[in-house]
Amino acid sequence: MSTEQIGSRVVHEDILSTYLREHIAASHAAEDLSARLIDRNEDPQAVEFLRRFVDEIREERTYLVSLVEPMADDRGLIRKGIDVATDIAGKAESLINLALPAQVAELEALAIGIWGKRLLWGTLKKLAEVDERFSTVPADDLSDRAERQKIEMLRLRQEAILSSFAPVTQPHA
Repeated sequence: MSTEQIGSRVVHEDILSTYLREHIAASHAAEDLSARLIDRNEDPQAVEFLRRFVDEIREERTYLVSLVEPMADDRGLIRKGIDVATDIAGKAESLINLALPAQVAELEALAIGIWGKRLLWGTLKKLAEVDERFSTVPADDLSDRAERQKIEMLRLRQEAILSSFAPVTQPHA
């Protein structure tokens, strides 16, 4: 088990690395889902927000990658192989998914992801109290950004409810 001694606290890098890798993977999934929403959306404001959201996801991911890279990777060859296979299976599933869920469900998934991201920033802020490596992440600013993202995502979700579950039907001629 890889650890980093900081004062009277020990940061378990292997556990933290797994946690951060899961958030990195989730950021890729959110980016893919956002791209699908952009492709199918006709509202210019929604498209603009989603494009900005993708750019912000990419920027945020750089913070996580910069934290994970110097940590020892104690996962072992078998675990690394399983992780790669899981990633490939997830991509394949998204490519063959022909029955797309309602737009409101996709926006809801992104909103839940934003909530998880806010928890992540809070975790890194707390870790910065005992390990200066985490003080390089502007956790307060990223939490504020996530709050703005959440508000906009929930607005888009609200607007998508009727079109997702009760679309306008054309009268029969």
